[in-house]
Amino acid sequence: MKENYVNSKMALVVSGISSPQLLLWKPLIQNLIQHELKIVYHLGSSLSEEDNEVIQGIGKETLRVEKLDSDTLPDSTEWILFSNTADKISYIDPKLNHVNRACFWGGVTSQNLGKQTERAIDLNINALLCDLMPSEIQQSLNPDCFSFFVERSSFLPPEIPSSEVEASPFNEESLFIFNQDEEQPLPFSSEIYAKVFSSSNSFRVVDLNRLPIERWLPLCIPSKSCLKVVVDVTYRPLLHFLDRICSKREIEFQTLGVRGALTPERSLLNESKNSARWLRNLNPIKC
Repeated sequence: MKENYVNSKMALVVSGISSPQLLLWKPLIQNLIQHELKIVYHLGSSLSEEDNEVIQGIGKETLRVEKLDSDTLPDSTEWILFSNTADKISYIDPKLNHVNRACFWGGVTSQNLGKQTERAIDLNINALLCDLMPSEIQQSLNPDCFSFFVERSSFLPPEIPSSEVEASPFNEESLFIFNQDEEQPLPFSSEIYAKVFSSSNSFRVVDLNRLPIERWLPLCIPSKSCLKVVVDVTYRPLLHFLDRICSKREIEFQTLGVRGALTPERSLLNESKNSARWLRNLNPIKC
């Protein structure tokens, strides 16, 4: 049987797979390992304890983990995919300069976008798998970095982990999710909503600033009984993730104000009934 392209032509580096910034991509990476790969690679002397825990959690006993260098990489390899953002990649063997390189760009909270891009330029990354649209980040990058991003980026939307959805222990009718942001403070109206919803038996309220990123998914995923999700969140990838879940499960999805409005291009790309109604954020919320 002919070996599949991914397994024969691509090398996956799993150093950094436990990074909180990869939270919404992790199911995709784990699925790739489970179904497509026989071997994965690490940078440095060994995997970190956190990265190794993620790999062990996949439960693939036949999977081999080896150090990435010119001696261990098959000659047939055309691409190296790093399970991390470029600013977290410390060193790549110069003997591997002939192999195309890809990494993730952005992350669930979109931190250090300038540093990510500058490091990607330094490493000559050929492809950026990103979770942000050009219109969402143009003001965050200098012209050279923005041009590099536009030229080499491919949009990779978040994955919905079905096991997380099924395992939700809550039974709320409505869910309100919000966060504070230094550059985009929480509007006073949303502060009022947070107080009112917190005192309502039908609402469950999630304040992202009070939680480590690792706990966001279990608490942000609506329960099976949830009928409405209301958000005032500045993290575009998380908004996209919630919109996909709500659209798939036919849950009403409403954003407050302009902080949490999905951009029109995301709406078109996502083909979501919820995100197509993004102008509804101008309407008042009904408790």
